[in-house]
Amino acid sequence: MPEAWLKIGEIASLLGVSTKTLRHYQKLGLIQEPERTEGQYRLYTPAHLDKLRQIRDLQDLGLKLHEIRFVMESLEPELLLKQMLHLKTQELERDIARLQQQKQRAEQMLKQEKPLQHLLEAKVPEFWKASLDQIADRISPEALQREKQLMGKMLSFPALQSPEQLEKDQQYLQEHPEIQELLLDWTGRVDRTEDPQELDLLAQELARSAWLRGLFLHPKGVQDRHGDFVTQALLPPDSKEGWMLERVKHHMLRDLKNSKEQRTHEHS
Repeated sequence: MPEAWLKIGEIASLLGVSTKTLRHYQKLGLIQEPERTEGQYRLYTPAHLDKLRQIRDLQDLGLKLHEIRFVMESLEPELLLKQMLHLKTQELERDIARLQQQKQRAEQMLKQEKPLQHLLEAKVPEFWKASLDQIADRISPEALQREKQLMGKMLSFPALQSPEQLEKDQQYLQEHPEIQELLLDWTGRVDRTEDPQELDLLAQELARSAWLRGLFLHPKGVQDRHGDFVTQALLPPDSKEGWMLERVKHHMLRDLKNSKEQRTHEHS
């Protein structure tokens, strides 16, 4: 038994840590296994305390436990520590730059009347905002805002939309102005009415457009469970746009079913 010793709880109290932490240090090999009493109590010596103090000091510098072990087992701990601290300062500089950017964004958000809405719109690339500005006089301000928010939501999920794909979509619309005219006309007509019957007729018209049908290669394309889930997250069913989309899908499925039945009848 060593001449001077303390039990694990007493050492933990001196360091301001839990006994679980000390056992973890020992498990990682950061400190040597203490001697034990006949009752299997660990007996920590002043050397243990000094080593544990060093571990805590290095942790305060931001070093991880495996890095601390490298330092303490090194033949040249002072040199290795300086090398590690050099890398650590570079890492901290990157963290500081990231935190400064977060702080700037938070300060900008504080100035916004509707920060959640602004957060979505801020995700939209400038080239797409410029594209929307070109048609701003042809759709309502509400529709323009909805488009930015919808695009912001989609860009939150890389599998749904990426800036690269968005740029390709923009190029497609530029190469097919008739599609953009169709969408602008549809958006304007939807915005100008609240009549369910008229909206349903518009949904039926859109469902029969060759362009939209081309987006769905087969009937499952409009009744996919995953697609329905995502659609409801982007366009809640209680919104006019969500309701319209459901009607478009309804008419498309009905037309596809009727076409299939007609082909079956012709071949019977």
